[in-house]
Amino acid sequence: MNKEILSNSSCKILMVIVIVNFFLQNHLLSQITFQRKGSVSSGGGSFGTQTSDGGFIFFGSTSAYGAGNGDLYLIKTDGKGDTTWARTFGGTNNEDISDYSFIKVSNVEQTKDGGYIACGCTNSFGAGGYDVYVVKTDGNGNLQWSKTIGGNADDYGNYIKQTIDGGYIITGHSDNTLLNEIYLVKLTGSGNVQWAKTYGDGTYPYYGFSCEQTHDGGYIVAGKYNIQSSSAAVVMKSDSLGNILWSKKYTEELGSDFICIQQTDDDADGVKDDGYVMVGRTLYFQLPTGNNYDVFLVKTDGSGNLTWSKRYGGSTTSHVRFDYGRYVQQTADGGYILTGETNSFSSKTERYLLKTNGSGTISWGKSYNDGVNWTGYGYSVRQTSDGGYVSCGSSAGSYTIKTDVNGNSGCNENNISMVINLSNTTAANYFAASRK
Repeated sequence: MNKEILSNSSCKILMVIVIVNFFLQNHLLSQITFQRKGSVSSGGGSFGTQTSDGGFIFFGSTSAYGAGNGDLYLIKTDGKGDTTWARTFGGTNNEDISDYSFIKVSNVEQTKDGGYIACGCTNSFGAGGYDVYVVKTDGNGNLQWSKTIGGNADDYGNYIKQTIDGGYIITGHSDNTLLNEIYLVKLTGSGNVQWAKTYGDGTYPYYGFSCEQTHDGGYIVAGKYNIQSSSAAVVMKSDSLGNILWSKKYTEELGSDFICIQQTDDDADGVKDDGYVMVGRTLYFQLPTGNNYDVFLVKTDGSGNLTWSKRYGGSTTSHVRFDYGRYVQQTADGGYILTGETNSFSSKTERYLLKTNGSGTISWGKSYNDGVNWTGYGYSVRQTSDGGYVSCGSSAGSYTIKTDVNGNSGCNENNISMVINLSNTTAANYFAASRK
């Protein structure tokens, strides 16, 4: 179901700057670095990326400002991380970034017209339960249109990307069938639904967490399906109308999932049209602590066939390890930058950045905290025009980090030495049928 929200009250200017200058800026280096921390009630930051003017756009959810119990927000900053404007979007109930079993997703992208597109979920508007909530703004954050998409049960929008025709592709998951299924929705440039499909096998619940349009005009989706007490990471390739061309599952020991997928440039021709890289987490058993999680990085060719896979984690056996991978991007040198969280190197959970070469060999690793005993998460990382990185996440509030090319941000950081653990990834064809 598709409804347009016309009320001007759904978009409000933040009267209080959510992100404050919490840490030291390093203006003396050729690469600007900073950390920014929001208040506890400001909610969490889900995604951040550099904009065409050299600044940044950040997206997340907040309970401190806006119209209801929780609203989505956009914050635009200059290149030094200082706030230019901030907006909230939502109704009288609740809007949020999608959150499934601690897998925080939802994103914002700058559009071809210089504005922004963001997606999350809402129960203030729509057909029932939670619905996909899409917000389109101009370059100053003013609402141009918003849409809800879904049926009577819960539907979640986990990731949105602009397509070559000026429209948008969204993936998520829908509970409008007997089980949760992957949800793929194609929108026009004005937000009208062109087609919407769900995918599953009718036996197990499926979830889509990340998507991109591929060089052939089709789409690639990554996520997971649950099977009994375990899970398997899945990737699905479709044509331009959402018809499945192939789908594969990637398994590791006790379970795995993919939270992010990106196309890759494997032949150094400057075009990301050769294969895919996916990141997530894998569960395994190790004495004496029992079940632990490792970061799970997988590289495939353009048909989803396994090229290589890596598991990264700490080496401590003093406590159960939770090393999660949440976002990956291919870097200008052909390697990869990863973010997520780890508890392997501290008494608390911290965000990390991990840089690898093109074969997954570790170049360097850093962990970050906000200087107090809060749990930290990394939800996104993007390389910036100066060769550094911007990472968005949360630590009892939004927490943004801008680093140089070596991951240095100026304070509250440590070098970490993740190890590459034995990987036994199995890739197999796995058919997930289109439901509608």
